[in-house]
Amino acid sequence: MNTSPDDYWRQSQQKGQITMTGDDWLSDRDKKSQARADKAFKAATAKAAASMRRAAEDLRAQYRAYVAAGHPEKMGSADQRLTLARDLDELAGFWEGLA
Repeated sequence: MNTSPDDYWRQSQQKGQITMTGDDWLSDRDKKSQARADKAFKAATAKAAASMRRAAEDLRAQYRAYVAAGHPEKMGSADQRLTLARDLDELAGFWEGLA
């Protein structure tokens, strides 16, 4: 039976054509590799989020020590240390949701 390239094109345009994509077509090796990559991503994300939480707390502690030492509190809640600490907490929360 002779088939032309046009026959293959017509077959690929039919509804319900089966394609070799998705989880059903992944090998065990591919699945294990993906699982390892996901596990490494989650571990790195959790570690980074914990580091951000510690950095935010350190910034707040530094700010409290600065004020306790008698230095003027010029900017209050707009102080960049506090703003950065809030941003770090927000990003850490987002990343904890991914991990």
